[in-house]
Amino acid sequence: MTPPKPKILLSEGSSLSSREAITALGLAGHRVELLSSNPICLGRFSRFVSRVHLAPASGADPDGYLAAVIETVPATSTR
Repeated sequence: MTPPKPKILLSEGSSLSSREAITALGLAGHRVELLSSNPICLGRFSRFVSRVHLAPASGADPDGYLAAVIETVPATSTR
């Protein structure tokens, strides 16, 4: 039995580069989740994204963004 592919949490989902990364990771069998300040970011519409976690914009509120990352990582690693 092969171990499951790891879950990937991308820190941004609005750019075309992130969309390409989502597709490549999804086609490789990884489960992809996003951390984004934009609730309707481009990556949200990919069939490979299982969940979008909202966070403050890292440039506008770096401490809030870091807090969101710290809160999100343990939650995503247990599912």
